[in-house]
Amino acid sequence: MAEILKSVTNPQVSGSGLIDIAGMLVVKRLVDAVSMPYIGNNNLVSAVAKTALGGVFHGKGGRIGHIVTGGVVLDGVDDLAGVVMGKLNIGRGAAAQTAAVNPGL
Repeated sequence: MAEILKSVTNPQVSGSGLIDIAGMLVVKRLVDAVSMPYIGNNNLVSAVAKTALGGVFHGKGGRIGHIVTGGVVLDGVDDLAGVVMGKLNIGRGAAAQTAAVNPGL
């Protein structure tokens, strides 16, 4: 149990080359598309769910598993960054808020 909690709270993502990193980005895009109807995107729930899911399965499945879990964690961290940037009113969070308030811009 302690090992699972450690992997959820401290997922480690690394790539062994450009192919792995590209694979993680493809997985990230797929996770975004698949999870959008269920938990949304760029919100705290999606950030926690995706990061925790990636942390639980980290280290399983060899290289392919590493790429998949890396992509899931990457998407969770991206969602968390979107939440923080939105709260601070900077970056894409601010642009999305401006577009929602002033659709004509």
